[in-house]
Amino acid sequence: MSDTGSGSGSRGESSRRLPAPQPQPVTQGTRLSEKTDVKWMKACTLRVDGSNFVRWKREITNGLRMTRIENVVNFNLPKPKEDDPEYDTWYYWSVYTLGWISSTLDNEITTILEGSIQQFPEYADDLMKEITRIVSGDNKVLNVGAEVLKFDKLKRENYTTAKDYIMAYQRQFNILGRYGVAPHPFAALYTMLHALREELPSVNFTFDTLKRQVPTETTMNDFGEYCKELIIESNTTTEETSPGLAKTTRSSSPSSSSRGGRGQRGRGGRIGRGNDWRKPKEDNKVDDKGEAKDEPEEKQLRGAPPKGADIDEWAERQRCQQPQYINGTECTHCRLDGHPAKACFHLMEEFVFDGWEPFPEVWCYATARMEKKDAKDAKDGKK
Repeated sequence: MSDTGSGSGSRGESSRRLPAPQPQPVTQGTRLSEKTDVKWMKACTLRVDGSNFVRWKREITNGLRMTRIENVVNFNLPKPKEDDPEYDTWYYWSVYTLGWISSTLDNEITTILEGSIQQFPEYADDLMKEITRIVSGDNKVLNVGAEVLKFDKLKRENYTTAKDYIMAYQRQFNILGRYGVAPHPFAALYTMLHALREELPSVNFTFDTLKRQVPTETTMNDFGEYCKELIIESNTTTEETSPGLAKTTRSSSPSSSSRGGRGQRGRGGRIGRGNDWRKPKEDNKVDDKGEAKDEPEEKQLRGAPPKGADIDEWAERQRCQQPQYINGTECTHCRLDGHPAKACFHLMEEFVFDGWEPFPEVWCYATARMEKKDAKDAKDGKK
């Protein structure tokens, strides 16, 4: 009897045992490091065409792993709830990381983000998800298509001033160029000029200049130069209070002659000088007495590094310099309009697409890298 009673008591105790605790679900806040200030490692700038996305993502992930907070960008994990004890730590790291990731994005990606979603992401995982959507997979086709449609919808009547229209047109053209789907520079230029034909006096002269050129020889640089000069003209024309209003022509202004008589030769700029405008004129190498002249000093390219400086470090420094713009719209490196220094084609490792050429007066990182390689090959006797 006693044995039986003892056995029943044992079974009763067993039945009253608490169930084993259930494992807590893993969230983005699981096992994060304590809140602290972090000096982020250097990461490359993510290009809008996604060509360096794998490298960029690896550098971002490695930087987060060093602090053991990589889960905050894993959008496949749920966010912790506000009553979760790990919520405060997660919130701190997510917002902290968001700022770092944002600083590594090409300016065009930021523009796309701001234009394609109602509100810029507040947390790191949401930002990473949007970036992945923009630069990879099938969504990339939709995103590029959206940018093409934006370009197609650019109309002069939607902008208060000619300057605003030109800047918006050039900016969208550059975005398509970064994707490698920009229309031919001649087609883009002709369309823009047609929209401005009744507003800026020099446009008719420019049309005359273009008639003397081979359309296929118009380059991206030529397009940029025309945009820059048209913006200058729109600033020096009458105060524009509504589209189409332009009372003072450039040719009649006192500054016309001091600007080299552009009104007389049209807006041809560099294109108007013929196919060899990139080649500097060669002075006679002998003087009137038949004696050899001193060789002229080599012209310093705009934005070139100091003698002996490392070109890779210099290019990175130029990309990251502040401010990114001068005069409101001009790149601080090349002085061309419509893009920041970190998105400047002249500071990319390689030519961004076939047919693009660096501006002859501007230092180009890709050209410098090729020259450096050629010099090394020649020294090693590989040529």
